[in-house]
Amino acid sequence: MNRYQRLILLLALLFALPPFLILGLRTHGSLSVPEASSSEPASAPEEREPPPSLPEPEPEPEPEPEPARATLLAAGDNLIHDVLYNQAFRRTEGNGYDFLPVYEAVRSQIEAADIAFINQETMMAASLPLSNYPAFNSPPQLAGQLAELGFDVVNLANNHMLDVGVDGLEETISLFDTLPAITRIGAFHNEADRAQLRLVERNGITFAFAGYADYTNVSGTKGAPDRVLYTNNREAIASQLTAAREAADVLVVSVHFGEENTTIPTAAQRAAAQFFCDLGADIVLGHHSHVIQPVEWLENEEGKRTLVFFSLGNFVSAQRGAYNLLGLMPLIPVEKSPEGAVTVGDPRITPVVTHYGANFRELHLRLFSDYTEEQAAAHGVRGFGESFSRSFLEKLLFDTIDERYLDI
Repeated sequence: MNRYQRLILLLALLFALPPFLILGLRTHGSLSVPEASSSEPASAPEEREPPPSLPEPEPEPEPEPEPARATLLAAGDNLIHDVLYNQAFRRTEGNGYDFLPVYEAVRSQIEAADIAFINQETMMAASLPLSNYPAFNSPPQLAGQLAELGFDVVNLANNHMLDVGVDGLEETISLFDTLPAITRIGAFHNEADRAQLRLVERNGITFAFAGYADYTNVSGTKGAPDRVLYTNNREAIASQLTAAREAADVLVVSVHFGEENTTIPTAAQRAAAQFFCDLGADIVLGHHSHVIQPVEWLENEEGKRTLVFFSLGNFVSAQRGAYNLLGLMPLIPVEKSPEGAVTVGDPRITPVVTHYGANFRELHLRLFSDYTEEQAAAHGVRGFGESFSRSFLEKLLFDTIDERYLDI
């Protein structure tokens, strides 16, 4: 067979082949016949080990519980002379009494505190005539306005609480009983009322309040022993404070003691303050001197500390002495840990000035921090022969109170 014949034969064979054989020929350059399929099953693909698992993320730590916190604001003697209630009467044009403008400069601080305390020096008996020094009786409208200002605790234990007799005190007690926002301390209807603890809770912290007085100006009045606890009744006070200590996180004692018009605490004051400290009081709020006295920390045998204000001075008054016109308004922080440990912190004290013009005109409170020499020079107390100036107030303040406590 010649070359031409072999070429024709090859073409014939190509056209007769299945397409897959032709593709194989084109790929490999020669014809190939597929091998017969095996009856053996195909081997399974090799299994791979799964990738190592990532470690579980650490759970977010639980946030540490926050301590509970509350603040106690305290104001000194609210001493309502006749010029104060006469001005309050004129503000309403004879239709009631408006005392609120007197306190406007400090209202925001009172409202901002978790608990606000005041020593109410004068009684408010509606059935009896209004009266001035030496036997005070004030308009009952004042009580509701103290609540409106934001005061939560009102102390009535002071030397003027029986100025208008037991009946006048009873009316005053009943008046405050009509104000659910206010807790009354230091004066009682009877022995059963006196036995009731005065507790106020804020932000998970329970405060107990108690009030005592050295004496009253009217003594020996029938029925009075059940209505007040005097500071010399140590056994009854110890019983009351022991119960209060067990019921509360913070024990606050208000005490009317010492001598008037002196910035130096007496030995009897110091002994009484230590007595309260030994019974577990956390805070002692002192009144009666009508001038400011030092702030100190006392300590009992167990190492427990007590914050003592020997006198907050006057809050509001129409007294004529330059020393009587400066008062202290401390804000005291309290903290309770999740485990229940209670800490009373250093106070931040806002000093306040009672300002009035000639003849007690427009009597009202001002913040010491804003008080100027020009304002002091226009103070009506200078008309009574008193030397009065911003510099005088600064010296009185810094000579009496540790500067680290002052917020000025």
